[in-house]
Amino acid sequence: MENDGEDSIAVGAEEARRAAVLPPLVQAFLKGTGSLEGGVNDAVWELGVSRATVWRWIKLLAEKDGRNRPVTPNHRKRCLNSTGLSA
Repeated sequence: MENDGEDSIAVGAEEARRAAVLPPLVQAFLKGTGSLEGGVNDAVWELGVSRATVWRWIKLLAEKDGRNRPVTPNHRKRCLNSTGLSA
């Protein structure tokens, strides 16, 4: 189980990246100041996720009153043969 340490380091690094990029967007969203499109586009590029994901995170953090709460990466593992659908 040597990967546990590496996985936790990777998760911590990803949380740090999100914590650096998202708070200014959340604050702008809460204040309703100007357009967020440029910042969202930058976040999409920086974090490597979709626009929908960035907006979902912004709204999630805004619900917490903009407190600097990290958005933790979700690493769900699925069996290769599993489709998530039941027969």
